[in-house]
Amino acid sequence: MIRFENVTQRYRGTPQPALDGVDFEVERGEFVFLVGASGSGKSSCLSLITREITPSEGRVLVLGRDTRTLSDRRTPYFRRNIGTVYQDFRLLEKKTVSQNIAYALRVIGRSRAFIKHSVPEVLERVGLDGKGKRLPSELSGGERQRVAIARAIVNGPQIVLADEPTGNLDPTTSVEIMRLLEQINADGTTVVMATHEAGFVDKMRRRVIELNDGRLVRDELGGAYGDTSALATLRPEVVRGASAQQAFTAATELRRDVEEGRVEPVTSVDLPAQRDAAPAPAPAPITVDVDEVGMADRLGIDGSDDEVGPTS
Repeated sequence: MIRFENVTQRYRGTPQPALDGVDFEVERGEFVFLVGASGSGKSSCLSLITREITPSEGRVLVLGRDTRTLSDRRTPYFRRNIGTVYQDFRLLEKKTVSQNIAYALRVIGRSRAFIKHSVPEVLERVGLDGKGKRLPSELSGGERQRVAIARAIVNGPQIVLADEPTGNLDPTTSVEIMRLLEQINADGTTVVMATHEAGFVDKMRRRVIELNDGRLVRDELGGAYGDTSALATLRPEVVRGASAQQAFTAATELRRDVEEGRVEPVTSVDLPAQRDAAPAPAPAPITVDVDEVGMADRLGIDGSDDEVGPTS
């Protein structure tokens, strides 16, 4: 269905090719993840499949057609068999949900009767039944992406390309979108998805094609994401000495409060003065109620904490 034969793709002004001798084939009905760091060549692969660009070297065959020999006049007809879902939705903001989907059908010459029947049907399929009259601005991010998916599949394409479809969505909504794409694939549509979402790739265990600097480095059935070291994380940066600095700041504020009379000072324990007297028992340890002096709030601790640590 999709075949790359020793494909190299160069762009003017860049010495290194975006793709370098890439070979792979996608069969009908497959769900394939394209993974790799930014700039690895994923978007170039999708652009070659839709014939937005043609290869500098090699061949790209899609649905049995060589994209290099396909004329510009025939390209719009060729693209009717491919639905595309983008990270930024690309909806017409001044048109309703139904009008956005209908527009995709009108530009390819579908009849009014076909549009009238197909739009409500596809809205129900993607879980937006009853929301056809809303504008994109009245929808959540997940609902906007569902509209984009509905627009991509309303004409019954054989292939759906998804370019980072969950990139702008929260985790819960992302799961819903992935389930929808999985269902579309289960209905027989070939899905090729470029993504950085390691969690979905690891959980779904579909075919994984990994690119690195334009070269195909892995093609694995039932694969995981692979190396995630290049992915951004949400772990806070550890600052050396942060705990000591925060403790010093809290102690300085406490001393200022004592000097200004806002907090009662803690008095020391008087010890026996006679040298010849019997040794006195060890004095009771001095305890400070951190809640009373306001130190707990400054340090961000409660009664169960054993040590001073970062407050954020």
